[in-house]
Amino acid sequence: MTIRDLVGWLELLVVLAPVIGALGWQIYEFRYRPYRIPSAEIERLADEVIARNPDDPAYAAFLEEEAAWYRSDIFEQGRGRRVRRLLWRRVK
Repeated sequence: MTIRDLVGWLELLVVLAPVIGALGWQIYEFRYRPYRIPSAEIERLADEVIARNPDDPAYAAFLEEEAAWYRSDIFEQGRGRRVRRLLWRRVK
């Protein structure tokens, strides 16, 4: 491997680092950070959704998750996803 090859790989790494970093941050915000919320709080949020929308709480939770998507709030999307999945499990 020559110095020229090494410089080429270094340039590629520098160009791709922001993309990889942004992708990693998005994955963390949507998948891993919401799982740090205690289950008791998720259950409390699900109970609130049921109290506000007794007819179709899963759809109401979906609408809240969709609203977070439109606001580009990834953490709220992940939290809404956990609430919605809990409501689906309760219905089954």
